[in-house]
Amino acid sequence: MFKCSRGFTLVELLVVLAVLGIITAIAVPVYRGYTATARCEQVVGPVHSTMVALVGDFAENGTAAPSGGSSTGSPPALTINGRTYEYPASVSISYSRAASPDNRYTVTGHRTDGVTCPGAAGTYTLVEGETEGQW
Repeated sequence: MFKCSRGFTLVELLVVLAVLGIITAIAVPVYRGYTATARCEQVVGPVHSTMVALVGDFAENGTAAPSGGSSTGSPPALTINGRTYEYPASVSISYSRAASPDNRYTVTGHRTDGVTCPGAAGTYTLVEGETEGQW
C-alpha cells in the first residue's frame, strides 16, 4: 500500500526560494526608481501653481509681482502681491521676471532633501507661456 507523504521536499523549498529571490532582485530596483520619480514629481505641482498664481495675479490686478522671489520659512512659503502660497517642506521654489521686451516669468523648483532628480542640477524650470517645464 502507498503512503501519503505530507510536506514539501527540500528541493521544492529551494526552488520556491530561488524564484522569490529572482522576483525580488527585479522588483526592488524598479520600485526604487518609481519612488524617486514620484518624489521628483512633487516639485512639478508647486512650480505650475506658482506660475498660475503669478499670471493670474497679473490678469486680475493688472500689476506684475516683483521681479523675483523665493520660498522661505518652515513650511516654505512664497508671498506674491500680498497672498501667501505654502509648499511642501522638501521643495524650494523661486521665480524671476525677464526684462523688456520679453517680460515673461520663469519659475524654478528643486528638492531640498537630497533626492536626486533628472537634469544637471535637479531643477525643474517652467517659462511663462509653456505648458511643460524642463528638468
